[in-house]
Amino acid sequence: MPVMPPPQESAWQPIRLRVSRADETLLAHLPLKEALAAARGNAEALADAGATDVQGRPLDRHRREARGAALSAARKYTAELGGERIPEADPAAPLFVDGHQPALFHPGVWAKNFAIHSLAAQAAGASLHIVVDNDVLGAARIRVPAGDRERPAFEREPFDADRPPVPWEEARVLDRGVFDSFGDRIAARMAHWGVEPIAARIWPEAIRAVEATRTLQAS
Repeated sequence: MPVMPPPQESAWQPIRLRVSRADETLLAHLPLKEALAAARGNAEALADAGATDVQGRPLDRHRREARGAALSAARKYTAELGGERIPEADPAAPLFVDGHQPALFHPGVWAKNFAIHSLAAQAAGASLHIVVDNDVLGAARIRVPAGDRERPAFEREPFDADRPPVPWEEARVLDRGVFDSFGDRIAARMAHWGVEPIAARIWPEAIRAVEATRTLQAS
């Protein structure tokens, strides 16, 4: 029988997105109100292809094993950081996944977490945040407000000693004095603005995580 060529994907078309600068706004390329239906459509399409052979085993078996391993690893990782116990999740239930580098991120990343949690709750599934640790850690500093309300500015506050760029999975804490004092220094920086930063409250947890793993990504 003649061998049929694989189906060709349609040509990729660039999409130009513009992020709103207004407060309390969110950019979602797939509108969130359509995301749940899209997820259900994906699940149905994959269910129809469940018997497809992949290296001698059906695709649905690969999916079950991969999802079960991912959820198990997530529970183990969270437990090692001293977080709350993650309940068992049905590997066959819908799984909503996002991810980000293990950096001190802006609130926009939180928005992704809230979004997938809400979608998972509506679909009786689970949400999973993936730590993307193979990106590069650049400067070990964050921008913090400085000056005053009449002449605001930014300065950079270190959370560890500076180093050449290194992948996150290889980043180790180089200066425990700088790292351990970060929460207090941020609190002092923000005090005259009348702001209590969440970093100051959660930094003891970051210190405990570093003591257990010696890695920056765990904090």
